[in-house]
Amino acid sequence: MLELLFHEASHVWDSVLIKDVTDAAKRLNVRAPRDLWHGLLFFNSGTIVTQVLAAAGERDYQMYMEKERMFDRVYRGMREPMRAHWTAFLDGKISRAEATERILRDLNLPAIK
Repeated sequence: MLELLFHEASHVWDSVLIKDVTDAAKRLNVRAPRDLWHGLLFFNSGTIVTQVLAAAGERDYQMYMEKERMFDRVYRGMREPMRAHWTAFLDGKISRAEATERILRDLNLPAIK
């Protein structure tokens, strides 16, 4: 429940993520998956809640995206790119723009003709 509340409250960030995904897709000349920005929002809240709960001693928490098999249904092929690059962004290792671009690159999307 905490994760979903955090996710819903995070929707104030929608326009930022939509712009990031759109800009990265333009730079790479690809068409981004329609709901990538929403997947990033889910992944963001799930990762942060997982980290906070682990720091408090709860190590068995499973993020909503995993529990509901969203990577198998809605965000196919995005688990590893998000895990690698969005986590690097959350850890302060790369910028949000770089994380978004790397995720799109790892999805191996066809170039727009």
